[in-house]
Amino acid sequence: MKREETKIKRMLALSSATVTLGILAFIIALILSGCSSTKITTEAETRTDGLMGNPNLVTVYKPFGCVCCSDHIAYLEDEGYQVDVHIINAEEQTSLRKKYPLPTDMQSCHISVVGGYFIEGHMPVEAIEQLKEENPDIDGIFLPGMPAGSPGMPGEQTEPFIIYAFSDGEISEFMTIGE
Repeated sequence: MKREETKIKRMLALSSATVTLGILAFIIALILSGCSSTKITTEAETRTDGLMGNPNLVTVYKPFGCVCCSDHIAYLEDEGYQVDVHIINAEEQTSLRKKYPLPTDMQSCHISVVGGYFIEGHMPVEAIEQLKEENPDIDGIFLPGMPAGSPGMPGEQTEPFIIYAFSDGEISEFMTIGE
């Protein structure tokens, strides 16, 4: 009889531990899902919000823990921009890369959206301002790689920043900063 009682107590303890672990896993999953941003607005929504609603709104999609992304965000805020930060996971980053299909060697760690345009990388505000002022018929602009001295990156600028435009798979020079 005692043997059966001990066995039942062990089973109840094991069952209780399993339920507790399940609840804990569920709570962690809820917390983690709240840390990601799954809504990617359409170009029309963003362009309307960015240029007509708040022309200084920059939406930044960045991976968790990226220090240079955080430094670039601080730079934008110091320059008077309102920054809406979305921490994204690898799946969401892949989705963004499909929407803005830059060649791999032209990509950096984060993508921003301003007035319906995508902005790839550590973009100086001079380029963002020119983009907003000209309102060209392009998908977006990018600064390839993560060059030293660009906003959010350590070091001094050692060469001009060549900013490129991207539209329908075509790449062209948009502007040069620091000639």
